[in-house]
Amino acid sequence: MKKFCKILFAVCFVCILCFVSAAAETDELAEAISDCMGKEPFVVRVAFGELLLNRLDSADFPDTVADVARDFADGHISDVSESDYRAAASAERRFGFAGGALYVKKWKSVENTPLELRSGVRLYDWFFYI
Repeated sequence: MKKFCKILFAVCFVCILCFVSAAAETDELAEAISDCMGKEPFVVRVAFGELLLNRLDSADFPDTVADVARDFADGHISDVSESDYRAAASAERRFGFAGGALYVKKWKSVENTPLELRSGVRLYDWFFYI
């Protein structure tokens, strides 16, 4: 019985660590969305969160949300809203709003966009591309 309790305790401890780690990543993602996308429409913030997660999955980018988001941060720190947390949670579900994108830029016009970048996803004033 003692051995069973020790194993059960170890399994529960690992589960708690995973949950805490996932919650911390969601918090970092919500902060990054808030800091980088501010008051953009919800779908754009979800797509931006997906883009950050796509970068985390890529070997070409850093391994933490904070390091990946640093490329986009403008130094403006804003309060994280409930909507930012919902956008982060939605991004973690990977609905595909970003279309697998690793890069994003403000959309000006299709004429100003190089031909190789025209295949991507346009959401409002933002263009997400690979």
